[in-house]
Amino acid sequence: MTLAIRSDRPLCTGCLLRRLGMTTHGEVGPFSGQISSIHYERGQVVPPHCASSSFVMIRNGLLKVEVSNEAGEPGVAGFLFPGEPVVTNTLFRSAIVSALEPTTFCILDLKTVAHLPDRSGSMFCAVIEELSAQAAYDQQRLIEARIGKVRDRMLRFLEQIEQRSGKRSITLSMSRDDIAHYLDTTPESVSRAISQLTREGVIERNGPRHFRMIEQKRSLAS
Repeated sequence: MTLAIRSDRPLCTGCLLRRLGMTTHGEVGPFSGQISSIHYERGQVVPPHCASSSFVMIRNGLLKVEVSNEAGEPGVAGFLFPGEPVVTNTLFRSAIVSALEPTTFCILDLKTVAHLPDRSGSMFCAVIEELSAQAAYDQQRLIEARIGKVRDRMLRFLEQIEQRSGKRSITLSMSRDDIAHYLDTTPESVSRAISQLTREGVIERNGPRHFRMIEQKRSLAS
């Protein structure tokens, strides 16, 4: 579903338009007509998009990225959070991107922006930088997710969610199977790692999927 964006609505904190000195959609000027918003419900698959024609950033929600191996079997390659560009399904034809929560995207039409006289060069530079940085972050996180003991992998995973969401209290919208696949382990090992971190006082469990990170305990346990 495509949504209209009010001109007085503030830009997201991580929006690349902020890097060009704008704070609301009304300040985007000639770019405002090139920005649209699309909403996906939980479980919906996000259609692939072309990086040369559009720039897609998550406004709210959560995405799961799956990439098929040589045998054609899908595996969890990562998760995308608000303020992060959707880059993976532009790099891998076999990638499947789906919403784990109700998710809204902001989409910038780059083909139209290219014909605008003001700041189009700065816009394209910002887009290239964002896509390159996101691809590098995704690769680094995937490597780190599979190094060390399962307890350490799980802690690193939770710390990344805390950092990317900007919240000490976090909710795991992804399934244990998805987490296990991403961390290259089993769902049972994920459960044991969570129990161990809870016993150590590194995390506080407030439900099956709700946790709070304890900073002072974390430094002692590391």
